[in-house]
Amino acid sequence: MAGRSDRGGSPPLGSAIGVGAVVAAGASLMLARTFAARVLTPAPRPEHGICVLALEASGSARGGQRVWLQGPDVDLEGSYSFIFDAPDRLTQHLAGHARLGPVVDRVRTRTGVRVAREVMSVERGELRVGALGRITGWWYTEPEQLGYESTRVALPLPGGVGWGWVIRPAHPVAGRWAVSPHIAFMKLTMNLG
Repeated sequence: MAGRSDRGGSPPLGSAIGVGAVVAAGASLMLARTFAARVLTPAPRPEHGICVLALEASGSARGGQRVWLQGPDVDLEGSYSFIFDAPDRLTQHLAGHARLGPVVDRVRTRTGVRVAREVMSVERGELRVGALGRITGWWYTEPEQLGYESTRVALPLPGGVGWGWVIRPAHPVAGRWAVSPHIAFMKLTMNLG
């Protein structure tokens, strides 16, 4: 018969390879999206798995105090910030921030490790026994600490007021500006220019 293929109705090898490539590309995109969602995108609400076990006087600490902590990441080498007691957005203004020096003592227990760190400073809040929080790499809490002049602004948001800064660069470029929110539910950064 004219117009029929002698191949017996099976798809050509090129079509099978093309379908396989499309399926592989789709699977790669799904894997990349899953990776980004789980690893790169911050959790909607950060875990506060670290507990302040004790506070003690310390003559060697700049802040005169040493804190004992237990929980994830407490034994990381180096100096870190400790953000504590911010259970929800409504009480976020009560949150505390302390700068902690390197680990100076360590005790292994059946349930993990307890470490002592020197308290370098408490930027806000009251560091106290029983406070829950997390270790973070944020060291600075205000642009002025890095030498930038800024103006604090209130931003009306659906869930209340959000606070931010307007930072003016020393050498501005006409038409270039950025909005970089630090709010978990606003997963966007705009850089126009």
